[in-house]
Amino acid sequence: LTDEAETEETRPSAPPADGGGRTVMVVEDEPIVADLVVELLRGSGYRVLHAPDGLAALELWGERGHEVDLLLSDVVMPNVGGPELVEELLGAGHRPRVLFMSGYARDDLGHFEARHGPVALLEKPFSAARLLEAVRDRLETPPP
Repeated sequence: LTDEAETEETRPSAPPADGGGRTVMVVEDEPIVADLVVELLRGSGYRVLHAPDGLAALELWGERGHEVDLLLSDVVMPNVGGPELVEELLGAGHRPRVLFMSGYARDDLGHFEARHGPVALLEKPFSAARLLEAVRDRLETPPP
């Protein structure tokens, strides 16, 4: 094999850019995780809005919520966590399509699920491929 052939065979393939300009609001308080998620989504053709916590997300939703196709939120954050954020949005009459992400057990969502039914959860740590797959899957389901 030539060096060029080896490079082609061993180079990991990039995820397809298939976001189609849809908008994902990422609510994540860990800067490193937020930066990686935002970069992956943008690199795959999504428009991305980022809020560092639920309070900032509520403010951003008030300004640009009409643009959001998917709310991708961490579960546990300071101030207002993901489930509380979604509760606030639901209480205000919004029906966002939601994908939660968490490094904790699903138990953190128990109270929320008891009130609203099962939720989509992306467990941390996750790969780039798994993130993009979960986002695509949620975007393919009708909003609530």
